[in-house]
Amino acid sequence: MAENPTRAPPPAQPTTALHTANSPTEAHCPYRQASLLQQALEPDKMRVGLFLGAGCPVAIRVPDDAWTKPLIPDVAGLTAQVRGLLESSVVHKTTLGAVIKRLTEGGGPEPNIEAILSHVRGLRDVIRGGTLDGLSEKTLGELEAEIYELTNKSSRYDCHLRTPHTIESPLG
Repeated sequence: MAENPTRAPPPAQPTTALHTANSPTEAHCPYRQASLLQQALEPDKMRVGLFLGAGCPVAIRVPDDAWTKPLIPDVAGLTAQVRGLLESSVVHKTTLGAVIKRLTEGGGPEPNIEAILSHVRGLRDVIRGGTLDGLSEKTLGELEAEIYELTNKSSRYDCHLRTPHTIESPLG
């Protein structure tokens, strides 16, 4: 009887030396997982997609003076960075304070950078040439542009390319 060429071979079985009943690798055998992945990636098999979550850039650490920081900060880290810079700015401190006050009055939670930016955009659409709580379309537009700029700066990391296939970081 001829074997069906489209039928997948049976999954690799772990060896008893690496995989015993009381072994900590019982739930996850890296050799078995590698074999299963290799089998799944063979050309005649179904396609496999890998989804990288939003946490990947946070897991990549880059040097920052004597310590390390995430390649791209998470929302909480980005909020802290951008708010800190805006609150120390003479130009944007008052506008940011008014926006945050509007978001937190009535017992609302402390807003993150996404909520602040969404509220700024919404207020700009509502104001249209007028003012509201001392905020004008011009000052909100300037705040929005500064938030974009600071967000862009905080998510940049300068790597020096040595060859097309390797990246040299300041770590060496």
